[in-house]
Amino acid sequence: IRNLFLVNDRQVGLVVDPVHVAKNGKGYFMRGKLEVSEKYVKYFGLSSRFTNFEYVKQLVAYDETHEKQIAVHLNNKHLSYATHAQMDVKPMLAIFNFKTADAIDFLVKHENWPDAARTTAQVIRLWARFYQITCGCSREQAFDKKHPEKLQEKVSYLYFFMDFWSSTKLDEKQKNVWGNQKHVAVVCMTFVWVQERLLSQEEIDFFKGANLGGNSVENLHTDVRRINPVPT
Repeated sequence: IRNLFLVNDRQVGLVVDPVHVAKNGKGYFMRGKLEVSEKYVKYFGLSSRFTNFEYVKQLVAYDETHEKQIAVHLNNKHLSYATHAQMDVKPMLAIFNFKTADAIDFLVKHENWPDAARTTAQVIRLWARFYQITCGCSREQAFDKKHPEKLQEKVSYLYFFMDFWSSTKLDEKQKNVWGNQKHVAVVCMTFVWVQERLLSQEEIDFFKGANLGGNSVENLHTDVRRINPVPT
């Protein structure tokens, strides 16, 4: 995938908005069973190759019937398959969340949930880290040359996640995931390129992933729709 171009001898990078990429990835995750490649099944020590969104639904149901409240950030509204819900970032943030993954792992360990559920938790955790790096608003989540080890960890993770997601398959009932895999690859490669280009400049110490996303455009759309829900 070529993500860099020359325009009038000026190098330009192509980036897909990471928020939309994650929302689209969540759609595939919800609608079927993703098959993790054997390489990563072994890498994470998983007992199953397949994710199952039913575990997320069961997690919400568990919280509704128990006092432990291990996933208070999740509710039934986040499980909607409606088109509007697919466009809303809040359900994605609730599902692709470290707390969701940790809660599923807790139920496997302490409530006799099947060990196969750990595959679902692991994929959630990987997407949560992808979002954290590419949409981070704080300096802690930034590519910061004052913290070279953490910076390199973020770069290495983008390569890792790109390979992981590119090797993941869909079951036969779903449409091809190639479009989303391509978008993840473009995001990862361009983020690596941009942070190298910016941090090579002496006057720049850090680069926040959120600065490369489409939040400013999304905020404008929100403001417009507050005035007119169906603008021209």
